[in-house]
Amino acid sequence: MQRYILRRALQGVVTLFVVTLVVFALGRLIGNPVDLLLPDDATEEDYQRIKQHLGLDKPIVQQLGIFYRNALRGDLGDSIKYRRPVTEIFFERFPNTAKLAPIVMLISIGIAIPLGVTAAFFRGRFPDKIATFAAVFGMATPNFWLGVVFIYIFAVFFRVLPAGGMEGPKAFILPGLTLGISHAASMMRLLRSSMLEVISSDYVRTARSKGLPNRMILLRHTMRNALIPVVTVGGMLLANLFAGTLVVETVFAWPGIGQLTYQAVFFRDYPLLQAMVIAAAILMLFMNLVVDILYGFLDPRIRYS
Repeated sequence: MQRYILRRALQGVVTLFVVTLVVFALGRLIGNPVDLLLPDDATEEDYQRIKQHLGLDKPIVQQLGIFYRNALRGDLGDSIKYRRPVTEIFFERFPNTAKLAPIVMLISIGIAIPLGVTAAFFRGRFPDKIATFAAVFGMATPNFWLGVVFIYIFAVFFRVLPAGGMEGPKAFILPGLTLGISHAASMMRLLRSSMLEVISSDYVRTARSKGLPNRMILLRHTMRNALIPVVTVGGMLLANLFAGTLVVETVFAWPGIGQLTYQAVFFRDYPLLQAMVIAAAILMLFMNLVVDILYGFLDPRIRYS
């Protein structure tokens, strides 16, 4: 297991290098940020001074070398919009997005597991059709539309929940539901397929032939192995959530890293955008590694050499 973790860590470093290279190149193609920093009556001297301050007057290869050298020291530059270090801004906003993660995962698991298990055990019957319809509806519904609908119903019509911001416990409900429902739909469909595959396996039929109750078969023989694909999807969904829920945070005016990413794109703040994408890549690689390690605990048949 230790050798496997080391190998995956080295692969992650290579992947991260490629991601940062692509992000660096694309960041130079989204436009010239100097135009946003200077007024219309700025002189050519002002223009050149800002370019020199940002390091944009140097060749691309030299800019890339400076970027990697600073990144290894934890310095990803200063935000063009906020005029502050991007790492400082990221760690200010990251806890706001992290606070949503437990609520979203609880809602996702609380919806996906009961519906997925019910759909699998009642395959082809009415409960299965209802659960499948709910999953397809959740996957097909855009997050921003669902968020707007929730705002209209609960904030405008009934006036029982705030429409945005993060003041008070009630502010977590609408964004948590919006993200949780979409995540639950994917997890439920995958759990249903995995449950159906496990239910038809030989060891489950053997357990039934021995007269074991359905509850024991479900908990001890079926659920544990069926959860392996769900763990994969759950880990990726959690990484995507931490990496930034751009649309949902924008709809609910949630001051997290998703909204920060939107602002970085809108203002062509490429140092901040680079930091957001690099952070997303690191989180995704880390969650991939965590999920692979969890495989060995969920299924004893899986061994890494």
